[in-house]
Amino acid sequence: LDIGCAYGAFLMETRERGAACFGLDPSPEAVASLRAAGGIEAAEGYFTAERVRRAFGPKPFDLISLWYVAEHLEDLGRALGEIADLLEPGGLLALSTPNLAGVSGRSDIIAFLAASPPDHRCILSPASLRRVLGPHGFSLLGTRVTGHHPERFAFPARKGPMARSLLALLSR
Repeated sequence: LDIGCAYGAFLMETRERGAACFGLDPSPEAVASLRAAGGIEAAEGYFTAERVRRAFGPKPFDLISLWYVAEHLEDLGRALGEIADLLEPGGLLALSTPNLAGVSGRSDIIAFLAASPPDHRCILSPASLRRVLGPHGFSLLGTRVTGHHPERFAFPARKGPMARSLLALLSR
């Protein structure tokens, strides 16, 4: 189940690997497009466990994903509890979210938070994510930083491949 599936790129890739896929998204256009183009079961609406069960039935899921969705949830704790109830025992939750512990957050947290979109209800770091997941029975198996922004460092970068490589290393 991909919560906030948009036009279904992740679901289509997952289906190609042989998995049964389901998507939930608040955009009627995205859901209609996914159904038409991908033939993937998709439902329109914001996440609640009740909405998921009504749309896809009571069977639990092996994997639930939230790609840049967690920060938009009105009550992340409640949502994580409901997600835990929708998962098969031993199932996985995979998510991505902006990282408060990244270069921008660490260099100027006030500016970072001020620049965050108004619909971001929370901004997490790997440490705060671990604290939020724990009460719902999740343990953090790993984190992977995927976006690097060495241009956001306070000191100016000198031109050249060595300077870029050093900034990329520091960013990670």
